Amino acid sequence: MNKVLLSVLAFCLSTNVFAQDYNERTWGVEATIGGGSFHENKTLLNEDQYNTFAVNANYYLTPRFALMGGLYLEQDGLMTDMAHGKGMKKFYMFGPEVGCKFYVFPKKWIIQPHIGAMLMTNVLNLGSNKGMFNYESNNIDCSKALVSYDVQCPVATMAPTIGVDLRLTSNITLFANMDYRIGLYGHNRSTAQVLAGSHAGKTYNVDESMVRNGFSIGLKVDLPWNKKDNPKVVNGLFNLIHMWISSKANVDR
Repeated sequence: MNKVLLSVLAFCLSTNVFAQDYNERTWGVEATIGGGSFHENKTLLNEDQYNTFAVNANYYLTPRFALMGGLYLEQDGLMTDMAHGKGMKKFYMFGPEVGCKFYVFPKKWIIQPHIGAMLMTNVLNLGSNKGMFNYESNNIDCSKALVSYDVQCPVATMAPTIGVDLRLTSNITLFANMDYRIGLYGHNRSTAQVLAGSHAGKTYNVDESMVRNGFSIGLKVDLPWNKKDNPKVVNGLFNLIHMWISSKANVDR
């Protein structure tokens, strides 16, 4: 983690992020990766976890207000508290998403907090998916279990968001977002009867609505491109590569 922070700081310094020229942006593209947890109706285990990925385009109606649209993929896990990875079973949501974002500070600020909202539609696992399977793993708590599930993914999810952008150059931005995803008419219910392991003989139940909170990070490129950024970006990338090579050399010693 310290190496990542040092690398980001080196990139910021090398691109003169504290004394950059602002370029009037018209539109942009961004990619995000993150994860989060479900809210349980009955807390018998820790909340199930999920991963999320998204690619969006931004169109700026004003320098501080943008419309957004793109695609997202969400990977959700069943009984993630009892299993390695993302649970005893995975299911997915995928589809187009649209939304908006408002930047709170004036455009000249390097750090840009923002608030917004997204509407995420889903085309996968819309019906009630029920089943039962035998689970086996190397988990000492639960090496064998009989698992039943009833999953219905929502057709749409509403998500208020809050986040912050850090402009590395007038065109390139690192950002972090937090969201609260409210699924419409979905549920996630499962039961695990532990057959082997230190928890053998126990039965665990999970009853979750499709309400989940998450955190994501991403990279955004705004256009039109400011040609003054070219040497800054090249110098920044060289510094990042140099730091990475130096860190590897120190580890090998």
